[in-house]
Amino acid sequence: MTLSRPDGERDAVIIPFPVRAEAQAETDTQSGGENPTIPALITEFPNAPAQYVQATNGPATNGYEALPSAGESSEAESGSASPRLVRRAHNVSVHALAGRSQSRHEITQRLLSRDLPEDVVENELVALQEAGLINDEALVDELVEKYGYRQGLGRHAVAARLRQRHVAPALIEEALAGMSDEDESDKLLELARARANKLGSLEPVVAKRRLIAFLQRKGYGGSEVYRVVSEVLG
Repeated sequence: MTLSRPDGERDAVIIPFPVRAEAQAETDTQSGGENPTIPALITEFPNAPAQYVQATNGPATNGYEALPSAGESSEAESGSASPRLVRRAHNVSVHALAGRSQSRHEITQRLLSRDLPEDVVENELVALQEAGLINDEALVDELVEKYGYRQGLGRHAVAARLRQRHVAPALIEEALAGMSDEDESDKLLELARARANKLGSLEPVVAKRRLIAFLQRKGYGGSEVYRVVSEVLG
């Protein structure tokens, strides 16, 4: 179970990563048992800087951050790396990573969108990288496997998906170089045959037009597409 904070963020209770989390609901006796209290989430990243570990294991308020008071409102503006801000950066990144793998750029933008100081953001990024929770090279390999081999997309489509994740162009180029022409040709033929089986009831001209359009959306192009379409449709 998680509790929502007034600003829409929540402390994570279940974390599917190599992170140790502790959460135990208790009853606040002063509130008549209506307000559950969750101890500080956290959390420990392997090899994280000592300052980071100390800050993220600091005390929490009911398991989530209280809204800053007037005296605290200038804290983010001053760039002070307080335990409260470090914990907030940690919770933001953990929630983002719980949904899917993230590139360094994506995590950076997520943290900056929360108006966190740049030094807090940079320290969080270092901790995440040292813990292996963000790794653009591994992310690129994962996406090439997903889009290029399992979904059968062509190089152009795979490259477009990788650019959407804002990974370095050099990593994209290196990853695409690993996709051989033979692999791409085999996948193109496999996709064309599977799709052609669903177009059998259409007029030949219509079926050809739709198959070409389908393969182009998959990132294939050039004379190879027309050759394969002629082969599978006869």
